[in-house]
This record gives sequence, structure tokens and C-alpha cells, in this order.
Amino acid sequence: MIYRQFTPHSGLRDYIDAYWTAKGDGKELRTERVLPDGCVDIIFNLGGNCLTDNGNYTMQNEKIYLVGTMTSFKESCMDPETNLLGIRFKPGAFAAFFKFSSLHEITDHTIEFEKNFHPIFIKR
Repeated sequence: MIYRQFTPHSGLRDYIDAYWTAKGDGKELRTERVLPDGCVDIIFNLGGNCLTDNGNYTMQNEKIYLVGTMTSFKESCMDPETNLLGIRFKPGAFAAFFKFSSLHEITDHTIEFEKNFHPIFIKR
């Protein structure tokens, strides 16, 4: 796996810890251990399906996911077709952008990011 991390613009550094990419290295299926960091992530799956949450959840191609804070590590299977783009919010900062009242319910879980999760600064 090839992992890269990018620093957000200075105006977003109080809220966003990092942007990151994780791509398969074109060689073989690998299991990667992700350690808890107290953050919420939004993940865009731009490649093949990715098995995560210790084999209990599949992130499908061309979908967006919300990953809750973790209390223990999780393992993800990264194959050569894996291509993920993530936004890691600082602890507590996700609520500055999105109205999602039950973040505690997704602790240690990955869920599909539904289209009705609009940023709070967008008027309907």
C-alpha cells in the first residue's frame, strides 16, 4: 500500500487534521492495521471494493463513507485496486461542518455517507 498525507489549508487546520490517500501498490492483497486516533474520517472509495472493520464491512467502489471514532484498532484488506481518498477531522471538528446528531452511534463503525448529510453551511 502507498499511503500519503497532506496538510490542509491554514484556514482549515483548526478543523481538519489531514487529507490522505491510500492506494494498492499493484502487487498483492495486504492487511493494514489502522490505529485509533480520536478522529472522524470521510472516505471516498475511488478504486475497487475494500474490506474493512476487521472483515465485517465492504466499502464499495464510487461510494463515500463515514468512519466513526475508534476505541481499538481495525484491519482493512487493501488489494492492488484499492484507491481511497480521506478527510480526517480533528476530534470534535466534524460537527462544525455537518449536522449528524448520533456520532456516538458510529463509534468503531463505518457507514455509507448518505446524500442527505449536507454541510451545515448549505441552505436548502
